[in-house]
Amino acid sequence: MKISLRLANSTGDIFAQSDFPPFAEPSTAWAVNQPVTDRRALWIPADTPPGLYDVRLVVYDGANGQPLGDAVTIAAVPVWAATLTPPVGALDVPRNRDVPLGAVSLVGAIAPQTVAPGEFLWLWLYLRADESAPPDTPLLFTVTDGTRTETIPLTLQSVAGDTGGWRTGQIRRTIVHLPTGANFAGDTVTVRLSAGNTAPQTVAVMTLSR
Repeated sequence: MKISLRLANSTGDIFAQSDFPPFAEPSTAWAVNQPVTDRRALWIPADTPPGLYDVRLVVYDGANGQPLGDAVTIAAVPVWAATLTPPVGALDVPRNRDVPLGAVSLVGAIAPQTVAPGEFLWLWLYLRADESAPPDTPLLFTVTDGTRTETIPLTLQSVAGDTGGWRTGQIRRTIVHLPTGANFAGDTVTVRLSAGNTAPQTVAVMTLSR
């Protein structure tokens, strides 16, 4: 059995996680009918966007990773904007790139390999502030199979959190959930992103499953 502490946003996306065996002391050292305190830390990466998060406790089978019951929310905690500006190499950015999008640049992305028609697809984006970024900067996502297109307008603040404390050079890890058309029928799905008046940039291409 193992225990997992997780920092999750309102839609359940996990931004930080710490896994460990239960309790620092063996059960043979416990006193009968006495509570046992197990102090643990959860490190929050510098690319976590500011906002309100849940700290969730999950107990799972260490052999197969299956949860042993439902996750329990033990606290709601505010996360403030980072004050450090670590280099991109110090962060867990999956694919380095440098695509300018006005006040920010896209420096990394993760997408699923496949997606089914009508389902939402998740998309992790790593954005770097290149200058002061207005919170209402429009972000326009398009999801297409080549003949049909879903258009999703968002703002920078709705994706990356409060931009007031976002320092130039800092990277924020963000996530969006984008719809796919129920009538999508091509072989692939392409996601493109534009910010403000910038030209659309391809963010991800994945296989359309049926």
